[in-house]
Amino acid sequence: SEVATFEKQVVVKMNQTLDRTLQRRQEEVAEMERVRMLLGAVAKKGEENIRKVIAELHQLLAAEEQQLLASLTARRANAVAELDRGLNVVQQAVADLSKKQADALRFQELPVESSQHAAAEFLAGLQGMLDMMHAPPAYDDPATATVQV
Repeated sequence: SEVATFEKQVVVKMNQTLDRTLQRRQEEVAEMERVRMLLGAVAKKGEENIRKVIAELHQLLAAEEQQLLASLTARRANAVAELDRGLNVVQQAVADLSKKQADALRFQELPVESSQHAAAEFLAGLQGMLDMMHAPPAYDDPATATVQV
C-alpha cells in the first residue's frame, strides 16, 4: 500500500511537471505568435515606406524630366533662331549678289575683279553657314540655353 501511495505520488508529480511543461510550451507558442504578428506589422510598414520612397523617386524623376525637356526645347528654339539668322544672311548675300549682277548687266560696267570679289564673298558666307550648321552648338550657360553668337 505504501508502494501504491508512492506510485500515485510519482504519477501526480509527473502530471504536474508535464502540466507545467505544457503550460510553458503554450506560453512560448503564444509569445512566438505575438512576435510573428509584430514582424508582419513591421514588414507591412516597411513595404509601405518603400512604396512611398518609390513614389517620391518617380516624382523627382518626372520633375527632372520636365526640366530637361524645357532646357532642350529652349536650346532647340535658340538653334532654330540661329539657323534663321544664318538663312537671312545667306538670303541677303544672294540678294546683294543678284543686285550687283543686275547692275552689271544694266550698265555693263562691273569690272571682272569686283565680280570675282563678290562671288568670293558669297562663297565665303555660304562656307561659314555650312561650318556653323555642322559644328556642335556652343552655349553660354546651359541653364539658360542661350546660343553664342
